[in-house]
Formats: sequence, structure tokens, C-alpha cells
Amino acid sequence: MDRSSVIKLSPKKRCAMLKNFVKPDSCCYGCYIIEGRPIPQARPRFGNGRCWDEQKQQREDYSFQFLFQHKPAKQFTGPLKISITFFMNKSKANKLEHHTIKPDLSNLIKFVEDSANGIIYNDDKQIIEITATKLYDDKPRTEIIIEELP
Repeated sequence: MDRSSVIKLSPKKRCAMLKNFVKPDSCCYGCYIIEGRPIPQARPRFGNGRCWDEQKQQREDYSFQFLFQHKPAKQFTGPLKISITFFMNKSKANKLEHHTIKPDLSNLIKFVEDSANGIIYNDDKQIIEITATKLYDDKPRTEIIIEELP
């Protein structure tokens, strides 16, 4: 099955296909689907001698979805390989085939890493390999596949 036909499958069917892509020597894996527009990591804000995080509530919402979907509840403790696909809405005015506009892929990845910290894995320093893609779709969402390596 080629990449374009896999992308057209529903998110739940894509996760069911996960077992075909995970290497037999990997210890554990998890598949997570976060519905809604992918959120990029924002910079902290400074003013009046203070610093604050505008994304605290958004990160807690993502973390709650990770917590709800994470089975088994045990955190991954070994080195991790992560694959993330960000599905973005395409505006009618946009004629581009590839998502080359904001948000930046690196900021999207960082938000997912920080949201999963302490729930899916102990710390994002465990991640040794990342594959990420931005695509257009009618249903905006983020699909994350995490594989614990031996």
C-alpha cells in the first residue's frame, strides 16, 4: 500500500496498520490521535517584570488527551523513535500542494514533545529519532506513533 492510500484511511485504521510498520525487535509502541488544529510551540511572554506561558491551558488539553489514550499507563523509559503527522486545514484561497506556510514544523514538534513529557515518557531527551510531516486534510488533527527501542 503506497503513502497516498494510507493517508486516505481513517485515523483509527491507520493506527491499526501500525503493527505492520513497527520493527519486530522494538519493545513497545503507542499510537495517539489528537483531534483539532495542530498547535505550534510559542515563545514565553515577558512584561511588567514577569514571564508567563500563554499556552499552559492548550498544553494541559493535549496532555489530558495523551493521558486518556495512553495504554498501558506505564511510561516509556528507553530510547524512543517518534513519527508525527500534522494534518492541517487547507483554505480555499491556498493553491499550494505542500504545506509550506506557518506554523513551522519544528514548533509543532516541540509542542507535542512538551505535552507528552511526564505522561508518555519521562523526558523528551529519550527521543533519539523523529520523523514529521505536515499535510492537508479536511479533518485537522495530529497523529503520533511512538516506538520504544531496545
